[in-house]
Amino acid sequence: MNSFSKRVFQSFATTLVVFSSACKPAAAATSDDVLFQNLTDFGYGIYLQETGFFKQANARMSELLKRLDKEPVQSSSKFIPLLRTDTKCGDLQKQLYAEALEIRALSRFHLKQQAAALADMKRALALCPEHAHLHNTIGRLYLRMKRSKEGLAEIDRALILNANVPDAYLAKAAYYQDHGQRIDSQKFLTRGKTLLAARQKLLDSLWEKIEKLQESKRTDEALAADLELLTEFPRDVFALKSYSENLSAVGKHEEALNYANVAVLLDPTFAGGYRVRSKIYALLKKTDLELADATRAFLIEPRSAEALNARAIANLDSDRPFEAIRDFDLLIQLNPDYVDAYINRSAALSRVGRFDDSIKDARKAYALAPSSPYGYQALGAALRRARRFPEAKKALDESFRYKSSASPDSLAMAEFNLGATLKELGDQTANNHLDEAIRLAPDLALIMLKNGTYDARKTAPDRGVRVLTRQLRTRSPSPKLTVDSATRSLSTRNDADSGKTLRVTKLSSPEAPASKPLPPPRKTNIATTFATADGKYQRLSAQDLLDCIMVATRQIEKDPDKSKPYFIRGIAYFGLGKFEDAAKDLERYRQIAPDGGATGSALAQLSKYRSENASKHQLPPLKPSELRDLIRRTESRLVSSSNQVAKPGQKP
Repeated sequence: MNSFSKRVFQSFATTLVVFSSACKPAAAATSDDVLFQNLTDFGYGIYLQETGFFKQANARMSELLKRLDKEPVQSSSKFIPLLRTDTKCGDLQKQLYAEALEIRALSRFHLKQQAAALADMKRALALCPEHAHLHNTIGRLYLRMKRSKEGLAEIDRALILNANVPDAYLAKAAYYQDHGQRIDSQKFLTRGKTLLAARQKLLDSLWEKIEKLQESKRTDEALAADLELLTEFPRDVFALKSYSENLSAVGKHEEALNYANVAVLLDPTFAGGYRVRSKIYALLKKTDLELADATRAFLIEPRSAEALNARAIANLDSDRPFEAIRDFDLLIQLNPDYVDAYINRSAALSRVGRFDDSIKDARKAYALAPSSPYGYQALGAALRRARRFPEAKKALDESFRYKSSASPDSLAMAEFNLGATLKELGDQTANNHLDEAIRLAPDLALIMLKNGTYDARKTAPDRGVRVLTRQLRTRSPSPKLTVDSATRSLSTRNDADSGKTLRVTKLSSPEAPASKPLPPPRKTNIATTFATADGKYQRLSAQDLLDCIMVATRQIEKDPDKSKPYFIRGIAYFGLGKFEDAAKDLERYRQIAPDGGATGSALAQLSKYRSENASKHQLPPLKPSELRDLIRRTESRLVSSSNQVAKPGQKP
């Protein structure tokens, strides 16, 4: 085991336990969920065995085999990665069991448990007697045990079943070389190298095909090409990443997450797997997991602009605007013409009340990309927050000139900002734009409620930034920007993501030239942030909560018997300290949806808050952390009752 592998394992062991448990299926999980949980454990076992952690690989495979004994996997219509595709057993349970036995056997052999290793291989062959790779593996073990006759016989059996197994030829070449038979050795060596070269050529041609399809936005064809690649190379982590990313691009986020989980555990040192999974978590609104994966990718590749961009976006999505601003500061210093960094930093600056800086970033964005809607949308949003309504209307009107290239989410926010701006200007068409925003994003009020209840703490730079800045001060610029951490022997693909991303407004950052080092972080001015009694910097965005109330009110005006807007507006009033209005809305919600169950904790907390502050002339607003916790506890119930309407005979 080399020192690099030891460091990698020590760094990732704790995190992987968390990730592995997070991937485990719930009680109501489907058969596909169970299958992919087994595949993630299998993939991690492959990684442990290949990197020399034989004791851990042995334990992981033993756990997997026990689980397969108790609950055999069912057949699936989905593509199954990791398992050999050129010598199938014809039964998914048998093949997964046999190949898990193979990994455990190899680990046991390295642990000097030769008898146990051979027993595992014989069990595997009994399950899949026509599996060429299993015959090749046991043949190589026999050769290493100096049982040459049995070893050569097994390898010959493998080649009869499948004449295109390079390892079999290379094993025979090594055997004949050791026994002085150079002519025979050279013959098998040449054949093995020829097969390896052919496979590398096939790999390169398939990648070229996929990249061209992605560039031309032919995602369905790219998915088919991904499957072709995975069929030939079922354990290629780059292929798994690409397939997962393309699945998410066509809206299959849950399915994409399964393949991303496999990729992450197949090679935990591969930053690309974490980045793709972070993007999928963002689309699934799992912001804590999004940030965890983005941070992990950054720690693996601290000199990667793409990894820094992913973490900056994850910080913004996770309601950590000061951390997001810090990361975007670094990113813009690295690439001063990176449009999307300005757009996203503008949003973060607006979040913390730095409207002048937010407007400046938005102007820079549309100056760099004048035919894109996103700079104008960002400018309109920043100007509205700064209460410069005529200018905001002009910028938003301009953004709609380029609406054909905008994402539905960004259009929804543009329509909302325009509607809110027109309300302030007394324009009668304001509600038309609010209605269009709600049509494009039915959960817009809930999104704004969450945005209004964030914690923004002044924290010391995290470990990733400390490592990054320390390295930049003490070392000269490295000739490589990113760390190539792939362990696959054939795949030499560079892990620079294509220009297409999962979210239109947050594009991948281009790689910076190797000669340009990442600069130290610029300090963010947070003097305007106020401190609470506990000494931590926290913030509750009244503007976001007021926006939430505006959207929910419009939904109630259009359909007063729907339950969900009352709950959302009630919680927003609660956060602003308007407790009488909150109580009215929450009671109305309970009238419409008495079985929803989402109001009990909110009303109990409201009553407690009133009694605790009874002596005060004016009740203080709820703390952001308490309000966020309330929303998280009730959101799942709220979704289940979101379509309820008042029953006949109920009081309005």
